[in-house]
Amino acid sequence: MDREQFIENLQLYGADIEKWPEAIRQQALTAYRNVPEIKGLVESEKGFESMLLERAVDEPSSDFERRITLSAKPKIEKEEKASVFSSIFDLISIPKPALTMAFLLLFGFSLGFFYDTYADTGEDNIDLSEYITFDEGEYYE
Repeated sequence: MDREQFIENLQLYGADIEKWPEAIRQQALTAYRNVPEIKGLVESEKGFESMLLERAVDEPSSDFERRITLSAKPKIEKEEKASVFSSIFDLISIPKPALTMAFLLLFGFSLGFFYDTYADTGEDNIDLSEYITFDEGEYYE
């Protein structure tokens, strides 16, 4: 067994040569005993494997399984109460913020027009003396 084959088997089967398949175990043990470089590779692999075994792994949170299950389920959309309006909005290809601003602008114009015509009495000057009188620094109705 050459060095490259040994390194490949070492990566596949681990540092414990006794657990390797029987077909290559005897050749690997012979190479391990006779070649110091291969012995160093095995010792390095043993150190690496022991470091992996000592490393603590965080346990997943208690709701981990539930979160994975919920993310895998298809999302069900809520029923829309105003389906007429939603179907109209779906047909319009204007982005929603622009549409909202247009509605606010139209609402503001109509409200201003309504209050302008509603408050118009036809008189430019209103004489408050009919309603309020002033005597010695006090107002009276």
